[in-house]
Amino acid sequence: MANLSLTPTVNDARGQAFSAIQDRMARIDLSPLLIYRLASVPAAILPYLAWQFDMLSSEWSLLLAGSTLEQLLANAIPLHKTLGTPYALKVAFAALGWPNATILEGQNAWGGSSWPSNQGWAVFRVQWALAIGQAPPADLSSLAAAATFFKPARCWLDALSFVFPPIEDSAPTPIDNGTTLSGAASVVLDTAPPPVDHGTSFKMVGLRSTDVYSVIAPLCNGHYFCTGHNCGANEPYVADGPVVVNGVAQNAI
Repeated sequence: MANLSLTPTVNDARGQAFSAIQDRMARIDLSPLLIYRLASVPAAILPYLAWQFDMLSSEWSLLLAGSTLEQLLANAIPLHKTLGTPYALKVAFAALGWPNATILEGQNAWGGSSWPSNQGWAVFRVQWALAIGQAPPADLSSLAAAATFFKPARCWLDALSFVFPPIEDSAPTPIDNGTTLSGAASVVLDTAPPPVDHGTSFKMVGLRSTDVYSVIAPLCNGHYFCTGHNCGANEPYVADGPVVVNGVAQNAI
């Protein structure tokens, strides 16, 4: 329109002034008015956009701590569209460094009975499966704030829980390589040859067939009354009879 020439009927001072205004407006850069294009919007407009999309809450800021307002808007605007859904909860938890969240909706999902039957459907729990050696966070306030902010308005947060990995034996499986067992420890196999029977009986060599004992004689210690010269005439017997060794009677006492 600015390139059109005025007709002679309106080509007066007033028409020429209006044409000059049109030429001036045509030279104005209108791209800053595209305020929803974050790549081109002036930085001065960003706080107003954050206010318009209700992103001045601390819950939005904690998702991208240390990020610029432009980065926050670029990541939060798509998430704002899914606010109040399990997807928004999982994205928010992932932004806080805890992805792979499992959301259990309704206390029947975990067999709970803490809530009345007419209210238990509205509660939910969030669980994370910890890896081996991984510890739960010391501070759960950020996760709880994100869950409370991004959850559906009609739902209540029941608990945040972390499931530890099961205890398992991580020792390697033993492998039989013919001579040793390899695993947590090395055990040498018994490689001795099997016993061989070379006859019909076992012969024992080196055993004595008889036992030889010395003569057993009483010993006088003067305890008993003794009248004999050689001490023994009236000495009582200290043995009941002859000692038999291997069927042979020894000297009697």
